[in-house]
Amino acid sequence: MSNALIFGGMAAISLFVFFNLGKIKASKNQTNRNNRINRFGNNNSNNIIDAEVDKDDKN
Repeated sequence: MSNALIFGGMAAISLFVFFNLGKIKASKNQTNRNNRINRFGNNNSNNIIDAEVDKDDKN
């Protein structure tokens, strides 16, 4: 029973810390970059290079 109280307390503390750290947000320097990763598939990004491929060209 002692182990259940110890591990239950550790679980409660870790959940409390996890949910409180989840509220921390990135700084403006990190969120307003020009070369951000396109995570959600938005096509209005300027850092994607469009190219045409010639299907007949084989190496």
